[in-house]
Amino acid sequence: MTHVVEPGAAIDRGKNLNELIHRGTMKDGRHADFRVKKMTAKTFIVSDMRELMVMQRVFREAKFCTVPDDDEISDSDIVAALFSRLMNALIEVEVEVMGESARADWQAWLTMDDPMRSEWSAVRLRAQRKKTWPVMSDMERNEYVRLLFAPFIMSQKEIDQFVGEVNGE
Repeated sequence: MTHVVEPGAAIDRGKNLNELIHRGTMKDGRHADFRVKKMTAKTFIVSDMRELMVMQRVFREAKFCTVPDDDEISDSDIVAALFSRLMNALIEVEVEVMGESARADWQAWLTMDDPMRSEWSAVRLRAQRKKTWPVMSDMERNEYVRLLFAPFIMSQKEIDQFVGEVNGE
C-alpha cells in the first residue's frame, strides 16, 4: 500500500530544498526561500507501515522535545498540518491491517487529557517561554494551544486547565 504524504513544489531557481542543503548553500531549511514558483507533480511517498511509524516518532520528537533546538517547529502551522496528515494516514493503514480497534486505540492516544503526559509538559514549557503569551486574548491563547498540541485533540476543559497552568493559576 502506498500513501502520499506531501506534494512537492518547485523552490527558487528550480532547486528543491534538499538540493540546496546537500550542496551546502545553506545550513538548514529555516533560511530557504519557500516562495512557490510552480507546482509540480512530484510527491513524497511512504509505502511501508514501519516508515509511517518512524515518521510519527520523528514528528513527535521534533514537536514535543522538552529541550528543543528550534522552537519554530512547534509553532509551525505547516508542521501541525503535516503531523495531522501523517497520523490520519498511519491510522488508516493500521485499520486496514488490524481492524477498527486500531482506530479506537489511536483516538485514545490522540486525546490529550492527562497533564502528566510528556507532550503536555513540553508544550507548557513552550507556552511559558512565548513572549507574547501575556498579551494574547483568550481566543488567541486557545488557538495557540491547539497549534502547539496538534495533532492531539483537547476539549475546552483541558485547554482551560492548560492555560491556567501556564498562567500560574
